[in-house]
Amino acid sequence: QRQDPKRTRQLTLPGFFFDQTARVASHELLSEQLPGQLAKHRDGIPFADLFSSVTNDCPVTADIMREILSDLARSGVIRVKDKSGNTFRRSGLQSNSDIILPNPQKRLFLPE
Repeated sequence: QRQDPKRTRQLTLPGFFFDQTARVASHELLSEQLPGQLAKHRDGIPFADLFSSVTNDCPVTADIMREILSDLARSGVIRVKDKSGNTFRRSGLQSNSDIILPNPQKRLFLPE
């Protein structure tokens, strides 16, 4: 009972979970937030750096993040290129060193 928050006056922090409910919530949240975050990185940001900047605030695994980025790339919201910058990836993220960029062409209608 020494760990009782009423006794210790310490707040209990909600944990991050990686079940299906958390996966869906993370997917929805990041699908909305990532394009805005990526707009700050006009020259792109490596996947590993983007992932590490997001993981403190959202329950997301690398697999979930790759899935979200692939969806955003397929819908034309972002672009993915290899670390050399010479090859754009049509199938989405292939390596942690791949560079994620906002698509410079603005889209009028985004798929739902």
